[in-house]
Order: sequence, then C-alpha cells, then structure tokens
Amino acid sequence: MTVTRSEPWRELGAEPHVDTPAVTCWVESIPRGETRPFHTHDTPWLTVVVSGGRAQVLTPGGGEPEEVELVTGTVKYNALPPSGRVRHALRNTGETDLLVVAVQLDLLPPGGPDRA
Repeated sequence: MTVTRSEPWRELGAEPHVDTPAVTCWVESIPRGETRPFHTHDTPWLTVVVSGGRAQVLTPGGGEPEEVELVTGTVKYNALPPSGRVRHALRNTGETDLLVVAVQLDLLPPGGPDRA
C-alpha cells in the first residue's frame, strides 16, 4: 500500500534541497510584512531558524492568529495533532526578514515517533 504524503513545499512554491524517501528539506524566506501561502503538513517536521524574528501563525477560517517569536539558531520539532494534519500560514510581523529551513520527516509515522 502506498501512502501519499502532503508536499507543503509545492504549496509554498519552494524547491526541495533534499528529496529522499526519508526526508524532504526546503528553505523558506519570508520578507518582513509578507504572508506565505497556506500549506498542509501530514507528517512531523523540523523547523531550523536561520534568521529569526516575530511572526503570526494563521489558520484557515480566520481564527485568532498565534503570535510567535522565531529565535535565530533554534530547532523545533513539530508533532502533528490527533487529527493527523496541520494546515497553516506564516506572516512575518517583525522588523527583519525571516529565513527558516524545514525538514519533513517522511519515515516517521503520521502521529510522530511515539505513535508507532
């Protein structure tokens, strides 16, 4: 049985820098004031903050945005909620451009390593 995974980099218009059966990695540059397109994750991923700042995480349906501080040099593991997927967009609300590297972990079970 073949499982089709989401490809958030395509929704974002980004080219993968690494594309293997185990991981897919892309770079996302978000100029200040810009909002990236909505995209879907259905497998856990890492976010590596190369150049950080303030941002808002937006969800479909116009709910209250989540204010976040992306700290340069941090790495965040993003597990999936019980629904098995995350659909969101990111708006740069800071004074600097944001640069992050996303690493989709394709070989982990959809709920993360503790849900195998």
